[in-house]
Amino acid sequence: MTSPPSRLLALAATCAVVGTLLLAAGQAVAGALVVGAGIGIAVVAVLGLRVDRNAGRAPAVGYVHASLVEALAGAIDAKHDPSGTRLTRRRTWATQLAQAVGLPASDIEAVRTAALLLDIGQLAVPDHILAKPGPLSVEEFHKIRIHPQVSADLISGVPLPPNVAGFVRSHHERWDGKGYPEGLAKEAIPVGARVLAVVDCYDALVSERPYRDRLTREAAVAVLREEEGKSLDPAIVERFITLLPTIDAGAGPAVVTTDASLGSIVSARREDVALFEISQAISAGLGVEGTAQLLAQKLRRVIPYSSAALYLHDPEARLFKAAFTEGIEAEMLATVQVATDAGMFGQSLREQRAVANGDPQACMDARAAAATRLRSSIVCPLYGEQNELVGALAIYHVTPGCYTQDECRLLEMVARQAGPVVSHALQLARAQEEALTDPLTGLPNTRFLWMHLTQELARAARQASRLALLLIDVDDFKVVNDSEGHPVGDLALRELASVLRQSVRPYDVCARYGGDEFVIMMPECGREEAEDRLRHLQQQITRHQMRLPDGRSFTMSVSIGAAVFPRDGDSSEALLAAADARMYQDKHRWREQGERRPAEPMPALPRPPLHKM
Repeated sequence: MTSPPSRLLALAATCAVVGTLLLAAGQAVAGALVVGAGIGIAVVAVLGLRVDRNAGRAPAVGYVHASLVEALAGAIDAKHDPSGTRLTRRRTWATQLAQAVGLPASDIEAVRTAALLLDIGQLAVPDHILAKPGPLSVEEFHKIRIHPQVSADLISGVPLPPNVAGFVRSHHERWDGKGYPEGLAKEAIPVGARVLAVVDCYDALVSERPYRDRLTREAAVAVLREEEGKSLDPAIVERFITLLPTIDAGAGPAVVTTDASLGSIVSARREDVALFEISQAISAGLGVEGTAQLLAQKLRRVIPYSSAALYLHDPEARLFKAAFTEGIEAEMLATVQVATDAGMFGQSLREQRAVANGDPQACMDARAAAATRLRSSIVCPLYGEQNELVGALAIYHVTPGCYTQDECRLLEMVARQAGPVVSHALQLARAQEEALTDPLTGLPNTRFLWMHLTQELARAARQASRLALLLIDVDDFKVVNDSEGHPVGDLALRELASVLRQSVRPYDVCARYGGDEFVIMMPECGREEAEDRLRHLQQQITRHQMRLPDGRSFTMSVSIGAAVFPRDGDSSEALLAAADARMYQDKHRWREQGERRPAEPMPALPRPPLHKM
């Protein structure tokens, strides 16, 4: 049974580690207090050891050192494995391999201790690098490389068995001399470090990592054999592989017991890493939907939810409207519109904070409320850099009252990062829409038309499909402007745009080409279909009554020319030229006839020379 002084030493070590973490994170006051508490506990522990010794019950010095080392290493490794099984496993394997290699007793003890301390230098490596799921950059890899030297420096002044610091420093040296920190090769690497390198490599292979799943024993052994003579000592690799059946036979079932304090360390680390990943993800400039999708994916790592939604604020309607939903009943949530002063949304705005465990049904219509399985939620407002209301972030769960204030705190931290990003994405979307939209008619403008026409022509060429263009010009539009004024002319163009918008297919593009001209781009449309659409449009426009503010009404007629890819050209310019020529033929025919009659089949034009796109 562990004596009270020994337990105090273990607690002192844990305080030292936690204090160091706080100092590294910039929490100077909290870090200093925790470190100071650790020093005070250590003094009490030493006095306790002296009393025990005077009473004839003094534990062995080696036992005290071992307890202190285990407590220190366990607190650090809790970030990766709160159960402590990883450290125990690695120490057992390293000790058995050191014995099998024939190391002297002092080196075996040094290997046994060093196996616990290999990673304490990772305190100097940011958590987001250690937990990065993808490949490291050159700069990140250089940051990782410092940890063996940091580990050795941290323990160099501690009264541990000889060679521990040297073994720890050199366990990332490679047999071929390409390792770090000193670039040692072959026998120049301490044999204890070579033992630890084999064990550390195998343990990493059979463990979960952020960048890959664990390997099977057979796959891990295959990797070890590949590394013989490269990163690892071939003789020690073969000895370890020979030992594996014995190691596996004596392993027994793993008993996972997580101390509450170590569990807190794990939780804090996961929170830090997740928040860092969220910050990186939502700053990638992916637009509102892309940002929300990544946000929901990363958010699940720190807050459990059944559904998540991003609502945008409509200041004119004073509503929150769903812009992105994910999880169960996502389709239903996508239809939700909530008044800014209603329920949890209103409370979160008034208090400018996250509000937990309100009833989601209160913010739904009667039909959705009766059908939903969602029973609890957190709603948090989103603000931009100028403190303008952008929207709200909401998460839902099927379990009633399942959220805590700690989870509200986390969502508020995420919302503080997400608000400005969503605001910027909305501003960019509005700027892009304005740049590609005709302000008078609300239709796409010429810039938008050229962008999409180029893409559709390339697609049609790849798939050997057809594409039709209709060029539309209002007949005698100048007369309308001259007789009624430009406001009436603008009204007529808006009315015409409305008719055209309602007459096209969902995947067609109808754009204002300039003045009183419009273009309709119709993918997967051949000559006969283009002629039918042309006649139908002329009939729809001729029948449409355009009403003026004074009660009068009038009708317009249009001339239309059509061109089809690839028959009439294989470029935007060629197709528009062909459509323009046919449009003027139609207008000339109308003027000669004096009235609009059903259009004749497209007249033949001189076939333009084809050229490569």
